[in-house]
Amino acid sequence: MSKKAPGGSATHDPSRSSDPWLDLLGEVDAELARLRAENKKLRARNEKLAGQLDKTRTALDIAGKAFALLEDISNSADSGEN
Repeated sequence: MSKKAPGGSATHDPSRSSDPWLDLLGEVDAELARLRAENKKLRARNEKLAGQLDKTRTALDIAGKAFALLEDISNSADSGEN
């Protein structure tokens, strides 16, 4: 493609192809690269969040067991007072 230089003469822009299909292919390649990079970031974030979820589930399980144990101790103490 040609564009006008400040003096009015036409110059060739080497960054642009004269073939619209090649231009489109370049745009598709750039978008694909962008999407692959975003996918990589999202997969890493997903892995991190999955690890945090596992820790949270473990903590909730421990808290539930501690609650049940304290409830059993409380019930035993209540039945022992009678």
